[in-house]
Amino acid sequence: MLQTSSKFTWIPSSASRVNNLAHGYSTGTGLGAEIIGTFVLVYTVFSGTDPKRNARDSHIPVLAPLPIGFAVFIVHLATILITGTGINPARSFGAAVIFNQDKIWDDHWIFWVGPFIGADTAAIYHQFIPRASAAKATGSFRSITAIRSHPGHRDPSLRRKLKERAKRHTSKACED
Repeated sequence: MLQTSSKFTWIPSSASRVNNLAHGYSTGTGLGAEIIGTFVLVYTVFSGTDPKRNARDSHIPVLAPLPIGFAVFIVHLATILITGTGINPARSFGAAVIFNQDKIWDDHWIFWVGPFIGADTAAIYHQFIPRASAAKATGSFRSITAIRSHPGHRDPSLRRKLKERAKRHTSKACED
């Protein structure tokens, strides 16, 4: 049964009330949609609000809500017809409690497991992959700049000392 209005008849009636796995989609597809959707949203939030990233390469830090809102919009476009776009276990649980039908509780675990896996994956990915490569790149850039900007950078013994200091700085940045 579809909701009808004067022009549009594309939203299933259950999708407007509660998160539910749509007919024709497997449990694995629903779980994958929730994992990927939550990953995209959480990674966007981490990237947009990371203070180390802001200090390093942000031109206008006030615009962080813009990519977050865009990520929510894109995730909804991609998953609303599959699962109703859970990506928030509290919202899914509250709607399921209010609606309270047996069919809703059959696949409700998807709306808990999917977001937790997606959020954990985004946190691990953000912590280890982009930050590590950015620290290496920033550290090497800073070391070259420090050597060239030092007044005695032509002196071979001083140049060696500056390179050693830059290596220590780069290795400390990679450990963070």
